[in-house]
Order: sequence, then C-alpha cells, then structure tokens
Amino acid sequence: MVTVEGAGHIVRYVNPAFCRLMDKPTEQLVGKPFCEKMMPEKNECLALLDRVYRTGKPESHTESRPAGIFWSYTMWPVMADERPVGVMVQVTETAKFHEQTVAMNEALLLGAVRQHELTEAAESLNAQLQVEITERKQAEERLRRNEALFSALTEQAPVGVYVVDGQLRLQQINPRARSAFNQVHPLIGQDISEILRVLWPRRVADQFVRRFQHTLKTGAPYQSLDFAERRRDIGVKEFYEWQVQRVTLPAGEYGVACFFNNITERKRAERTQRRMDVLTASNRKLNQEIVRRQAVEEALRKSAQYSRQLLEQSRHMQEQLRLLSRQVLSAQEEERKKISRELHDVVAQTLTSINVRLANLKKEAMSNTKGLDRNIARTQRLVERSVDIVHRFARELRPTVLDDLGLIPALHTFMKGFRRQTGIRVSLSAFAAVEKMNGDKRTALYRLAQEALTNVARHAHASQAEVKIQKLEGTICMKIKDNGKGFPVKRVLLAKKGERLGLLGMRERLEMVGGILTVTSAPGKGTTILAQIPLLDRPPGGAPR
Repeated sequence: MVTVEGAGHIVRYVNPAFCRLMDKPTEQLVGKPFCEKMMPEKNECLALLDRVYRTGKPESHTESRPAGIFWSYTMWPVMADERPVGVMVQVTETAKFHEQTVAMNEALLLGAVRQHELTEAAESLNAQLQVEITERKQAEERLRRNEALFSALTEQAPVGVYVVDGQLRLQQINPRARSAFNQVHPLIGQDISEILRVLWPRRVADQFVRRFQHTLKTGAPYQSLDFAERRRDIGVKEFYEWQVQRVTLPAGEYGVACFFNNITERKRAERTQRRMDVLTASNRKLNQEIVRRQAVEEALRKSAQYSRQLLEQSRHMQEQLRLLSRQVLSAQEEERKKISRELHDVVAQTLTSINVRLANLKKEAMSNTKGLDRNIARTQRLVERSVDIVHRFARELRPTVLDDLGLIPALHTFMKGFRRQTGIRVSLSAFAAVEKMNGDKRTALYRLAQEALTNVARHAHASQAEVKIQKLEGTICMKIKDNGKGFPVKRVLLAKKGERLGLLGMRERLEMVGGILTVTSAPGKGTTILAQIPLLDRPPGGAPR
C-alpha cells in the first residue's frame, strides 16, 4: 500500500509489504516521486496516477511481471474539503482478502505513528513559541491528512468495514457495511454490543463482542471464512466471511476494525449449482437407462422378428421337405411304373415271342428241317434285342460307365443316346480335373445334366444345347444352356409340384453335396442352369479340407 501527495505524486507513506515487494527500505521510498524512483519505465502507471488525481475517480490496472507473476494496481483519490489531495495506491500480486486487510491495518498504524511523532515534536519544541506555532500547524495539517487518509481507506475499501474504539463504540463505517445496519439508528457513537444484539441473537452478539475484546487486548486477529446464522432483524439466514484486526486510530489509541463480506448469494448459487449437478447426473443416468432399455427393447423386437423369420423358414423348409419327399416317392413310383411297363410291353413280349418260336422250332425240327436255320436266327435276334433292352434299363438306373470310366465319358454316352432319341444337338466341354472329385459329386453333376436335358427335350422346344464344366475360384461349375422358349423362373418355382420341371429335386441334390443351383430364364430367351460345387470337400464345421 502506497499513499502519494499532490500532482507530483510524492510518496508520503509505504507499508512494509510494499517495501518487500520493491526490495527497498522505507527511507529510499518516502519523499520520492512514485514513478520516477520506483517504476521509471512505467509511463502508463504515471498516466493512471495523473488521471485518478485529476478526475477523482478510482481506477485499476494489471500488468504481467517475470516468472508468470501479475501486478494489480488499484488507485483511489484521497479527498480533503471535497478536493483531491493525493492518491492511495494498492499494489498486489494476489487478490486475497487477507492481504488487503493487512495493508489497510498497516496504513492505520502509520497514522497512529505519525500522530505520535507530531505529539513528541510539539513537546520538544514547546520552548520556542514561534517554532511551536509553526510545528503545531504542521502537526494539525498532518493529523488532518492522516484522518483523511484513514477515512479514505475505510470508505473506499472493497469490503464492508467498521471501526470501534477502545471502549467498543462505533467510530466509522463505510458504505458497503452500512447496508447491513439499516435497522439500527443512530450508529456512530453507539456501543457495538447494542448494535450487534439488534442484528443477531444475543448469544451470537456476545460471541462477537468477546472476539473484539480479545483482539483489542492481545492484538491477535481473528478470521472466519464460513459464518452462517439467522439474523434477528430480518429473519433470514445469511453467510459471511469476516475478520477483526487491531488498528491504531488517528488519535493514537488502539481500536478494532472489522472487515466482512456477505457471501449469501454466492452460497445460494453454490447450493443451486450442486443441486443442478445432482440433477444433471441423475438425468444423465436416466437417459443412459432409457437408451439401454430402448436398446434391449429393440434387441428383443429384432430377436422376436428373427425368431418369427426362423419359424417361418422352418415351416417353409418343412413344407419343402414334405413336398420333396412326396416328389421322391412319386418319382420312384413313376420309375417303377415305367420299368414295369417296359418289362411288360417289351421284355415280356420279346420273351413270349422267344418261347413261341422255341416251341415252333421244336415242332419244325421234327417235321421241317429246311426253315430251322432261319427261325433260329430270328430267335437269336429277339434274344439280342432283349439283352439290349435290359442294358438300357441298367444304364438309365445307374450307368456303369460313370463308375468305370468317369463323369465325362458317361456324359458323352448319355448325350449320344439323347441326340439319337430327340434329334437335339448337344455339345460338351469339360475340365478334366473334374474326375478327381468324389463319386457323390460326380453323380450329382451327372444326374443334374440328365434331368436338365430331359427338361429341354420335354419343355424347351430347343434345337440345340451345350454343357460346359469348368473350374472357377475353387469351385466346379456346370453350365447347361439351351436355345428354347424359356420360362418365368419365379412363377414356376411357386407353381404346383407338377409344374416345377424338377427344379427342386435338382437343387436338393446339389445341396446334399454342398452345391448351389442358379436358374436363369425368360420367355423367348432360352434357359441357363448353373451348378456350383466346391472342389474340396467340406467337413460339418464348414472349413475346406
């Protein structure tokens, strides 16, 4: 804390804290221009002093110092007879409430010291009347300035301040403190215990008075950073930060200064903020729980939907399985009928003819030997025809060439007979390594080609077809394509069992060996059947081996 006088800003008082801050003794600071001796490079500081002295309005300024330190200047005009006589400067590195209080107390102590010095000077110069008059005038002027300085320190303090004398009578109170004593009249000169008992319950007022008396007697300060009590005059609980310091009054006697700050609004704001934090945390948890439950509900909904889909698929697959079983049984029955009819119509008739001819041969052998050789030749041809028919039945049931020579020769043999029977030209191009597949896969491809070409002959009205077998990315692909009339695939797949052209049977046969069937067709554009079977066998787990 520094007090300067006049337009030249001559330092009249510095407290110990400012000396420590400047690292200079009091003798080198008092009586010197403020900015010239202490901060010659700070032109802005001099401008700020001039402005406060000229306008009579307090101002503040902050500047950075080395090592990340900030100095804050707060300047108040010192008024006397409604005109500025100097400037009070507060220089702080921090804004702590306690440092402001210590600075103010030191300023008050300075006034007492100056008053004491004046008294000693007056007594020492009592013998010289003229000198005594001069010194007395100077002492009176200094005392007036000290009182003005003391009043200025009290009036312009940034917190509530009131001062009591040695008899605990209220001597001075600043505007910030006066609002807390609105219910007490008069104030100045009243006993502080009577004033406090108006504001607070008796037990609280008596505690305050005991604190004042202890500090006045011992000089020990007291500080309370979180005082809370219900006021007696307004019936409202309020919160305060307050402390008391012993000070030296301008007249030289000890008194007590009380500094306080009403922090009720801050406490309410803190309590509201804590409640808001709790509500925010609760809302956040509630939102998280809502999101979690929504996710669970969505998962349950999807699970239920997926379960319904699986159930529907299961029902559909069961229906397909039942249909396929009926088709298999029907196909088996049709094959039995065909074989029975062929055996009855062809083989049985041929054997009957052979039997009749053998009987005739027996008769002719006894009566007519000339036509015997011719009849024996006819009978041999009937026997050969019967053998061919039996071989054909065997090939249709299970071609031996497939087991003996492989898939490609079996297909060549089947296609040769197919062209002879239907007149449809068929070409075959094959990947030789297809013969390395196991027997089940080769049989599946053979039956697929057999069924597909049979469908071409029955339904496509085609003039030619081609069969290609090739290797493609680890799979064996068989493509059967014709130039027939084509058909709508979706409609046929959804049609009754008699109109599906054996497509479901072909698909089931491929799926049994891990294959996939794709049918592409449209009316007037022919039909392409693509079968894909993994080249390597797959175990039940699905990995190739």
